[in-house]
Amino acid sequence: ATTQYVVGVAAAGSNQTPTVSTTSAVYFTPSTGDLSAVTHTGSSDERLKSNWADLNINLIDQLATVKHGTYDHINSTARQVGASAQDIQKFLPEAVAEKEDGMLSLAYGNAALVACIQLAQRVINLELELKKLNGEK
Repeated sequence: ATTQYVVGVAAAGSNQTPTVSTTSAVYFTPSTGDLSAVTHTGSSDERLKSNWADLNINLIDQLATVKHGTYDHINSTARQVGASAQDIQKFLPEAVAEKEDGMLSLAYGNAALVACIQLAQRVINLELELKKLNGEK
C-alpha cells in the first residue's frame, strides 16, 4: 500500500474526481505543510483576464521597504526565507490573501513576476538614458 495525498480537488458541486498523487513528481509532507512538484504553473492565459490596469505605484521602490530575510517559522523546525505579507499588503493587496482565521498568505510568484517586469523596464530606461548621455543612438 502506498500513501496517497489529494493535491487538487474539484469545485464544490462538481462531479469531477479529485487528483491524487502517488508519484515523486508531487510530494506533500503533512507534518510541515511542504508541497513540492517538478513544475508549478498558474493559470495565466490572457484570454482569462479582463480589466487590465497599470500599477499606480513604483513597485520597485515599495518592495525595497518590505521586511524580508530568513526566519524561524513557529510551525516548522526548518529555517525559512521570505517576506512580510503585511508589508506587501500595504501597496499590492492583490498579492495577499486573508484566511478565515485572519492569517495572511502571499502569492510569491505573482508578486515576484510583476517585480521582475518592472525591473526589466527600469533597466531598459536606464540603458536608453546612458546611451543618450554617451551620444549613442
